[in-house]
Amino acid sequence: MAIEIIADLDEIGPDSEEWHRLRLGGLGGSDAGVVAGVSTWRSPYDLWSEKVAGVLPDPSDEKEYQRWGKLLEDPIAEEFATRTGIEVHRFARMVRNTDYPFMFANVDRLTGPANNLDGVLEIKTTRFADQWADGQVPLTYGVQGQHYLAVLGLPVVHYACLIGGQELVITTVERNETLIADLVAIEEAFWQSVVAREAPPADGSESTRKALQRRWRPDPDKMVELIDCADLIARRHFIIDAIKVAKEEVDEIDATIMETMGDAEVATINGEKVVTWKGSTRNTIDTKALKEAHPALAAEFVKTTEVRTLRYTAVKEESHD
Repeated sequence: MAIEIIADLDEIGPDSEEWHRLRLGGLGGSDAGVVAGVSTWRSPYDLWSEKVAGVLPDPSDEKEYQRWGKLLEDPIAEEFATRTGIEVHRFARMVRNTDYPFMFANVDRLTGPANNLDGVLEIKTTRFADQWADGQVPLTYGVQGQHYLAVLGLPVVHYACLIGGQELVITTVERNETLIADLVAIEEAFWQSVVAREAPPADGSESTRKALQRRWRPDPDKMVELIDCADLIARRHFIIDAIKVAKEEVDEIDATIMETMGDAEVATINGEKVVTWKGSTRNTIDTKALKEAHPALAAEFVKTTEVRTLRYTAVKEESHD
């Protein structure tokens, strides 16, 4: 096994356009959980679509929590070293394993003596303390860590997670050869689907739906025959009708509970709180009035986006007379 350097991040800059372009050529640590199907924010179809289409992220899409995660990386690494006595080393390189050339790594830090590196440090920030309770590591980060160990051939991954900006949780996870073998196989199969441009199944997640919206530009002159989809369409109509009936029943139950509660804000069963109905104030902008009173000002804040809306027409039932 050998490690090949793909890029020097001190030269091209982390999160630069060049960095993102290079990442399209393989699967990084943050991709591993997506490919394994354990990510809570991306679907395999979304990731596949990005790799195939060569989509680079829009810098303006960076979330506030992502920015703070980057700004806090250095102090968290320093505090990890202080608390544990473990040496940490910045490793500004994007690398890949020559045995698994489709597996990339761009780690936060390496750990151990400079002449005998023995682990990886992953730095996280979150507001969800329960995900890190009792030495737990969120599954997607656990997979990410094993991905890095597979690429670098190291035995342990350390996690330092700052919770709510005020509590540092430190956890160490050892290399899991069984998990790594499975992960390598899963990532290799996924990467082959990218190379072959064969899409994985499209699930119903929001991530997949957005990827499907991005993938094609609509052709108003094109029509397609949905071969063997009649049963799916009929099943969808059946489910929609069932949802409508269930929604009506839920609304009736809510109305009964509201009538029973009257002016009470809290309702209990056997002394245990089960329902609250509290008053609140909501401030919204009357966009219609704004456009009428200040049309020029309203026009300055109009955001135009292209979307494709999926609509179903009524299905004609066949006569069986």
